[in-house]
Amino acid sequence: MKIARSLGLFVALALVGTACGKSSSDAQKPDALPQLEVQTPVVDDKKQEAEPKSQEQQATPSEKNASDTQASSESGKNPSASTANSARSGGNGKSSNGGTSGAGSSNGSSNGNSASNGTTSNSSGTNSQPSNNSTGATNGNFELSVTEYFGNNSVFNEPVAVSTEQSLLDTMRDHLDIETAYGGSFVNGINGTKSGYTSKSIFTRKKRDWFYYVNGSVSPVGADAVKPKPGDAIWWDYHDWSGDGSSTPSVVASYPHPFTTGYNGAQPGTTIYFSGDHVSDANRLANALRGFGAGNVSTAAYADGSVAHPSTNVIVLGTWSELGNQPTMQTLFGSPTHTGLYAKFSGDNVQLLTYQGKNTDQTGLGAILATGSNGGGGSTPTWLVIGATEAGLEQALDIMIARPGDLRGKVGVVVNGSNVLAVPVAQ
Repeated sequence: MKIARSLGLFVALALVGTACGKSSSDAQKPDALPQLEVQTPVVDDKKQEAEPKSQEQQATPSEKNASDTQASSESGKNPSASTANSARSGGNGKSSNGGTSGAGSSNGSSNGNSASNGTTSNSSGTNSQPSNNSTGATNGNFELSVTEYFGNNSVFNEPVAVSTEQSLLDTMRDHLDIETAYGGSFVNGINGTKSGYTSKSIFTRKKRDWFYYVNGSVSPVGADAVKPKPGDAIWWDYHDWSGDGSSTPSVVASYPHPFTTGYNGAQPGTTIYFSGDHVSDANRLANALRGFGAGNVSTAAYADGSVAHPSTNVIVLGTWSELGNQPTMQTLFGSPTHTGLYAKFSGDNVQLLTYQGKNTDQTGLGAILATGSNGGGGSTPTWLVIGATEAGLEQALDIMIARPGDLRGKVGVVVNGSNVLAVPVAQ
């Protein structure tokens, strides 16, 4: 009996010792091996990039060195757009290392992107090669022109098919090598020419940007927000805007736009205000515009108040001796870097100015210039066809009536005989 008890006690102690030697995890292991489960990654083929914002929306105030559709001053006015790309916006152009080349043959000049102002450090996307996958039905063409240094260098100039499903930015990618910034809607570079400063020195560097204009007016939105229409003329130019230069709301580059069709299809009509006894000259120009396809063109004797607050497109026609003392004319020509009127009348000559409003030694006899309503923006640009002399006025009229192509790709022009000199003067 004692032997049986001792044997039972030994067996019990052995079982307890075995259990104490196991870890808690070992004690919970199942007898069978666990089944192996493998999870493969899931690829979301439907994932898309966030919808790009307009060129102005993309950049914060600190990011836009000067934001004001396809271009503005470094002190905070942006185009580009810009520029605006610039003018500023459109545009909305820029070259942190100084651009691609110096000015080429002198044959043109300057909207962004409107769009202006960005820096290469914010570049967010590059198309290494132009794509050829345009989608959407086409309906006619629009004119796409890309230049550098106020039109002196031609990069691209072709009619492009309008697509109902593509923005201007999409279409540009089909034909050009585009680099973007601020989320993908701000054009930061075209064919390798990028936005930025030409050097590190604050004493010598220049800020260069891409600006673009639609039918002669700087665009207030990014290129991703513009849908070109058949017959539109869209011009991008890469140029300096250091300091106060190149705040240009309107250009002559797309003539006979904006008188045939303005920005976003606007057709407010046109009033030609003539000075002195130039009524016959005004009628000649009115007939020419009608022949180009402009509607609702009228003429009237110059009235300073009507020009200052226009409800239509405006053309001021006359000689400087008749117009120079008018308050509106003095205001417009008193701040060329704000109005974009890069010319100065003095005696029997018109002096060409730089984009910073500085004098040059180049002169002419007449000028064809454009600015926004009352010198600012707006959908009713004001054009000035003014002669320093009667002969200069006649030369300017000849271009408007018989040689409209001479204005293509230019911010404005000064006429000297048969020569058409682009302003501002690129430096």
